[in-house]
Parts: sequence; C-alpha cells; structure tokens
Amino acid sequence: MPVLYIDVLFFVNFLLDLIVLLLTKRLLGRQASLRRLLTGAAIGGLWACTAVLLSLPFWWLEALLSFLAAMLMTMTAFRLKKIREILSAAGCFYLCASAAGGLVNVFYYRTPAGRAMQSAVMPAYQLALFLTAAFLILYTGLRLFRRYRRDEQMIYDVELWHHGKNVCLKGLMDTGNRLYTPVSHEPVHILSYDACHSLLSSLNLEEQNLRMIPFRSLGKDNGMIMGLVIEKMTLRQNGYEHTVTSPVIGLSKGSLCTNGQYQIILHPDIRSLL
Repeated sequence: MPVLYIDVLFFVNFLLDLIVLLLTKRLLGRQASLRRLLTGAAIGGLWACTAVLLSLPFWWLEALLSFLAAMLMTMTAFRLKKIREILSAAGCFYLCASAAGGLVNVFYYRTPAGRAMQSAVMPAYQLALFLTAAFLILYTGLRLFRRYRRDEQMIYDVELWHHGKNVCLKGLMDTGNRLYTPVSHEPVHILSYDACHSLLSSLNLEEQNLRMIPFRSLGKDNGMIMGLVIEKMTLRQNGYEHTVTSPVIGLSKGSLCTNGQYQIILHPDIRSLL
C-alpha cells in the first residue's frame, strides 16, 4: 500500500499553487506582493491536505469546496473585495491551472523523459526543477500572448470625414505621440498625406483652417508640421464606435509605417473619450 507523506503533499501543492497564482497575476495584470502570493499558495496547500484527509464522498462537494478555496486564494493574493472580481480571478486561476496541468500531462505521458520518470521515484529537487521549467514555459507563453493582445488592441478602424468625403484607415494609438497645438493645446493626430490624398485632393488647402504646429523628433529640434481641422473622425474597435468632432490632423509627408499596418497615429488623450 503506497504511503502518502502529508508534508510532501503540502509542498507539491504549495509550489503548484504558487506557480498558478503567478500566472494568474500576469494574465490579469494584478499587483500582488510576494508575501500575499505565498499566503495564497499556503491556503491551497492546506486545502489539498484537508481534502485528502477528509476523503469527501461526493465529487460535486469536493469541486465546490475546491472552487471556494480558489476564491479564497485569489482574494488573499490580490486583495480582492468585490464578488465579481473574486469570481473572475478564481476562474482565471482554474484556467491557468488547467493549462499547467495539460502541459505536465503532455510531458509526463508523451515524452521519453516523462515515461522514464513513471518507472522511477522522483526526488523532490527533480520535481521542483520540473515544475519550475513548466512555469517558465507557461509564463513566457503568457507574456507573448499579452504582448500580442496589447498590440492588437492598440489598432483601431478609423474613418475621416471632411467636406462630404470620407476615407477609411487603420490607426495606431501611440502613447509616444505628445503633439499638441501650441495655443489651444488640442491633441494632434498624425496622418500620412498619401493615405488621405483622396480626401484632400479636391480641396484648396489655403482656404482650410490650417495650423502650423511645431514638433521635435530625432535629429530635428525645430520642425513644423501642417495641421488641418477636419469635420469628424470615427473610431471603431470590437463593436464599439466613437466619433470625435473637429479633430486636429497633422499631415506627414512620408509613410508612418513600413509594413502598412496603420496610416494614422492617434493621440493617447483620445482614450479618455472612448
């Protein structure tokens, strides 16, 4: 009959829960101190030992108590108070745990190293190294996923309207764009002139409400860019739509993006309106 050591059970679950809490923290973008993360993981380790000792007769009861334990762990680790935030964090915790469990399962049953481990007793330090490697793989994957989602969410569908004409473009929300008009301090969105030629080709620019806007860039401390106030600009993303009236558009001579991913650089101040 196999012997179960309660201290080993606690250590393994403590380490696993700590890894999953770190993944959850990264995925949710939450702030959490190491002390709180360790406390949350300790709660998970204690619950694993309790579940084994109680040997609960019903699977649904064990599942319910395990979810309540996950709620308590995330609430402790991330200082959550609202029930919606706690439920969301617990759900994300289970999602990360499932991903980690799937990775461990693939390694254990689908690789030569895993099959070799099945026929041998794994020392504690090897288990710790294995779990750490699994964490690093998942952590790196989550970082790449979040970076992809962040870049994707910065791109908007933009439609410009002026004098009865319109043009549809892709816009990048760039936090590095700090360009404002010098007097009224209005945010300036930078547009490639080539991308809006159809919108402006029939206009006499001398009759438009033009503004000369000073700017600084690499290698040019006292540059000037021509600004045009158009009728309106509509931004769309993920089913949401917002229209800005009388935006200031700075016309750039060259291309803004070498791969054509976007044609207009949006000012970050516009985020407060979205």
